[in-house]
Amino acid sequence: MATSLANDPLVSYYLLNTDQDKFALFFERSNSKGIQLSFIDILAAKLYKGFNLRQHIDEFKDNYQKLPLNRKVLVRALSYMVSEGKDTGRAFILSRLTSAHFNEHWGSVTELYGRCYEYLLANHMIVGYAWIPYENMLIPMMMFLRHIPHRNFVNVSQLQRRILHLWFWLAIMSRRYSSAAQTYVLEDAQVLEAVAREDFSTVPLLLKKLNPSINSIDDLRTVHKQYDAVYKGILNLINYHSGGLIGWESGAIVSATDDLDNHHIFPKDYLQKTFKDSNADSQIEIDCVINRCLIPKLTNIKASNKSPSVYLKELHKRNPKIADALGQHLVPIDIIEGTYDDIYDMFLEDRGKAILSALKAHVFDVRSEFLGATNA
Repeated sequence: MATSLANDPLVSYYLLNTDQDKFALFFERSNSKGIQLSFIDILAAKLYKGFNLRQHIDEFKDNYQKLPLNRKVLVRALSYMVSEGKDTGRAFILSRLTSAHFNEHWGSVTELYGRCYEYLLANHMIVGYAWIPYENMLIPMMMFLRHIPHRNFVNVSQLQRRILHLWFWLAIMSRRYSSAAQTYVLEDAQVLEAVAREDFSTVPLLLKKLNPSINSIDDLRTVHKQYDAVYKGILNLINYHSGGLIGWESGAIVSATDDLDNHHIFPKDYLQKTFKDSNADSQIEIDCVINRCLIPKLTNIKASNKSPSVYLKELHKRNPKIADALGQHLVPIDIIEGTYDDIYDMFLEDRGKAILSALKAHVFDVRSEFLGATNA
């Protein structure tokens, strides 16, 4: 009698004559349909006898309770250090990294990680932890910082600082880490390490490779996906340009721990009612980054589906300096008086110009200055 195996699980057994490192690689590659373990979990098991990675991660969480933990960033940064800037891939990590490497470098890696996040927040380069466009960008920053005296950003020169900031914005605006991230991590980290040593010879070549994808208001109109690095980058750049965002209701500086929303300046429901058509282009322009800002969630809820002038005048009663707050977000203050209520396209044009002006000041002009000096 024939037996059906369609519903019966098949289990494979492997007898391997191999060492621990090769087994870790084998298990990582063959476990796609078994218990879902990341390569970090497999690494933790491999290191367990000499370095309890899970325990150290728990200690990190206790010591940096507000800081988000990306285990892969920490491990890849450590791999970069051990390989002397040559490899951050899974194969190298699983086959070459040992408990001795972790005992030697773990403290330095976690310290650099925390200090880089602190720097990004203190310098208004990110609005909050959730708003870093690419967490892998932390690795080149960490490698830069480890060569600065006392591993302290206070000892960075003005030129080093300008290059670091320019790289940060260009990497985001060019969507550099959207693909082949680990290749670019190595390349960028090597350049920034040289900059930290005051060797600036490789900077021009890197800057030539980083071409911003935003050059016009029309480009800004198409940036509408919240997970897009450029979308996050634009909102972070506004924060950077203004030296910190101000809450519309309280007038207080927005903090990294605030519960922030992607607020539609022209509320979505209001625009859907006023738009005569409902094609895809209209929806993109409703959600585009020009019409968005980061404000505390409570304020966003109160905006509801009212016209901008209506809900902003209501907020003005609670915050007489609402115009100052709008200015920090690069929102035209005439919006309070209803100037734009019926001309959304003009609002997109005017705020788009303000955003482009900030991009020009902090990205385009600085890049041109460095490349111009090289060509002179």
